[in-house]
Amino acid sequence: MPFTVSEITRYISNLFKADEELVDVWVSGEVGDLSRSPRGHLYFSLKDVSARLDCAAFGFGRSRDSHFPETGDEVLCHGRVGVYEAGGRYQLYVDRIIAVGVGNLYREFELLKQRLEAEHLFDADRKRPVPRRAARIGVVSSASGAVIHDITKVLRHRWPLMEVVFSPSPVQGDEAAASVIEALKLLLAVPAIDAVIIARGGGSLEDLWPFNNEQLARFLATYPVPVVSAIGHQTDFTITDLVADLRAPTPTAAAELVSADREEERDRLRAITGQLQRQLTVALDRAHQRLLALIRQLTLLEPRDQVQRFRQYVDDLEGSLGQRLEHRLELDRQRLHHLGARLEVLSPQNTLQRGYAIVRTADAGRVVISPAQVTEDQLLDIEVARGSFKARAVTTQITTREEGRSDPWKN
Repeated sequence: MPFTVSEITRYISNLFKADEELVDVWVSGEVGDLSRSPRGHLYFSLKDVSARLDCAAFGFGRSRDSHFPETGDEVLCHGRVGVYEAGGRYQLYVDRIIAVGVGNLYREFELLKQRLEAEHLFDADRKRPVPRRAARIGVVSSASGAVIHDITKVLRHRWPLMEVVFSPSPVQGDEAAASVIEALKLLLAVPAIDAVIIARGGGSLEDLWPFNNEQLARFLATYPVPVVSAIGHQTDFTITDLVADLRAPTPTAAAELVSADREEERDRLRAITGQLQRQLTVALDRAHQRLLALIRQLTLLEPRDQVQRFRQYVDDLEGSLGQRLEHRLELDRQRLHHLGARLEVLSPQNTLQRGYAIVRTADAGRVVISPAQVTEDQLLDIEVARGSFKARAVTTQITTREEGRSDPWKN
């Protein structure tokens, strides 16, 4: 079955996309047939003595390190090779254009990058975590630039308690890499440094070249303190950025990454305080409930509390100590009065007032409760409500209570 033109073109396009060599490629050549669309897209060709390659660069100029080409320029282009299906031709989709002189530096950069990457110097698992609330940091930067002032300004605003130890070093030129290493060594003599920031402002590839130094990269890989790299702007990338423990897009961003924000810390402390208060309230409430349960258990085990179980407990959290004591005393006075009244009703004197008498033997004064205690003709003392008199027993007769109810009280 034959292919359609679209099908065979798409098949060829997919072959280009699957080729790892063609999706990330650098191509050098001379610029020709250059044109620019109203939307800023560039269309041109790269050619050498024996071949020509169509190129398209969409939205060109957004990358700071891209060279704006002119016809006849010798350039190095980075991009991917793909198929323009509507035109039925392959072309290079360009995302970066570099003048040939700069291209040599990029070749060196790529070679060093590949070598160090093969040695796992860029691996994430060898990098140390950078503290987000550092107390003391070191900064390596130029003494004459604005970077150190920008960093300290951010830190004063975010976390004034942080201490900054500045170790100045040139950050541009042939001796800059060695100077940065010496500045880092000096910081090792300062105790309790939590992190180090290496920073400089933006610049060209040549300006940033000291931070693509192999000796500096290997030194950073063994540096005992976490390192934050803040070299150039966000679009700039150096070997130092790759080997550092953390890369920041700008020096001020590096200062933010290692410092606490006092407003955030204040909010965090408020949240922690509120959480602790809630936890304390819950713990106290549970303890209070447990205490009440223990009190109830003790009440059930204490015989005295059987009598007092209906007594109202005064809430000692709502009233003063004096009010609670007065209330308790009033309850005790009422109870004492009630018991006194009951005792008064049951007193012997009240019993005598109702016509009863107390009989005692005259010789020993023992209370007589049974005829068996009395002999005939025995002298007795009789006490009534209003006095006493003596009597003599004529007869004695022992009668049970049942018999007494059935016989003596009939008439």
